[in-house]
Amino acid sequence: MGDTAIAPMYETLAKRGVRVEFFQQVTNLGVDRARKLVDRIDIVRQARLLGEYDPLCSVEIQSQEHSKRMGQLRCWPSVPKWDKLVNGSSLRDSGIDFERGEAEPNAERRSLHLGADFDTVVLAISPAALAPICAEVMEVSPAVARMLENTHTIMTQAFQISMNTDPKDLGFDHGHAAMSTFVEPLDTGADNSQVLWTENWPDGLSPKAVWYFCGVLDDADGDTTDEVIDRAKRNALDYLAHIGDQWPGAVGLDGFRWEILVDPENDVGEARFDRQYWRANSTATERYVQSLPGTVKHRLAVDESGIDNLFLAGDWTKNGFNLGAVEATVMSGMQASRAISGHPERIPWESYPWMT
Repeated sequence: MGDTAIAPMYETLAKRGVRVEFFQQVTNLGVDRARKLVDRIDIVRQARLLGEYDPLCSVEIQSQEHSKRMGQLRCWPSVPKWDKLVNGSSLRDSGIDFERGEAEPNAERRSLHLGADFDTVVLAISPAALAPICAEVMEVSPAVARMLENTHTIMTQAFQISMNTDPKDLGFDHGHAAMSTFVEPLDTGADNSQVLWTENWPDGLSPKAVWYFCGVLDDADGDTTDEVIDRAKRNALDYLAHIGDQWPGAVGLDGFRWEILVDPENDVGEARFDRQYWRANSTATERYVQSLPGTVKHRLAVDESGIDNLFLAGDWTKNGFNLGAVEATVMSGMQASRAISGHPERIPWESYPWMT
């Protein structure tokens, strides 16, 4: 999603002259109660940049079959570009995690002010993070308070395995598929082998298939980040122990056949999984927005915040799609644009609400 959808959007905005500032965490929206306007945005500068910051990296694409150079793909790296940050190597070694709201020591705090720095605000932060940011907004707008009180989110988890054999050879005869696995909590699986042409592997290690599995992840009181990530890994391993119902040939007398996983380090047994990918989406901005019964009626359209210069955007708004998806996010962004500028006049699918 980051490489095929978000990166092109970012590059389009950058070419149009939009200024994007990275490593800036919004902590509060200040409200002029008399005028019902956002008049201040409080921000923590999580890291300082060494010049211009290009968030993307270029990945060389080469045909595995013909050893032919096919160009470059602009991708989001999995970590910040530390060499582009002030004291980047020290920040990297400290284990700092910007996505979890962490910032460099003695981070600068600053405020943007109405009239000097901004006129209009589009609030597109994920709703699980909004309560502390919108405390003043909720005091002025009962509708926003009611919406956030009735917006619910969950953690999600995922893992992906690269294999040196095709699932068809393991007894899965359904071809390129996305499916329900019926194995909780990782109850969705999909063949993502269509991306293999973009991956560069050492000679002899190119996977024949890559599969992705995901589902919800339960919350537990007192969870730490490490505990959540470890639980996601254990759930992935447990899923593979039961995958024989879908892929009979993936399981032998001793359980899952670990040798079918591609491992550049050529380890043995369960250790081969350590070269696969797993993730727990646990931060407030990563949590999945649910559309629970009786809650959609509390959602607000992009121009219904009750604050004259505050517009909303995200899959958590009343956008016509009304469920957690990138389609809903894009629709709401287009609606916010229209509310501010009058464009675009037409938004696909807007008149066909999925959930009301």
